[in-house]
Amino acid sequence: AGRESKVGGENLKTKVIGKFLGTSTHTGTTYTFAYLYEAQQVHTFSNAAAITLTIPKGNTATLAGYCYNYDIGTVIECIQIGAGQVTPTAASGVTLNFPTGKTKSTGQYSKFFLTKVSTNAWYVSGDLA
Repeated sequence: AGRESKVGGENLKTKVIGKFLGTSTHTGTTYTFAYLYEAQQVHTFSNAAAITLTIPKGNTATLAGYCYNYDIGTVIECIQIGAGQVTPTAASGVTLNFPTGKTKSTGQYSKFFLTKVSTNAWYVSGDLA
């Protein structure tokens, strides 16, 4: 219930409406993208400890029974605002392609992007260490 949102009467769990929906702040040490509308938000991560960000496999049902099969070409923006570095991690069946040797955010206020390039493959780019 806490993640259910409506804009103009549309349930955002299942419908991407093509407009920026604001910032989503994550304060825990783990997070997994779960809904299509999350591609229309800037995600900030704030924790003193390291943070693991899991990228899900396309066409996989979430706990609520919804699907997070992002379109190829989707770009998700992420910003580390706390001291804990953010490490994008692939769920089973997903491939993340990083620049050689650079697999996590560089530090506080660093920004990186996740770009979906095929059904279960993403490029990770930006401020990475």
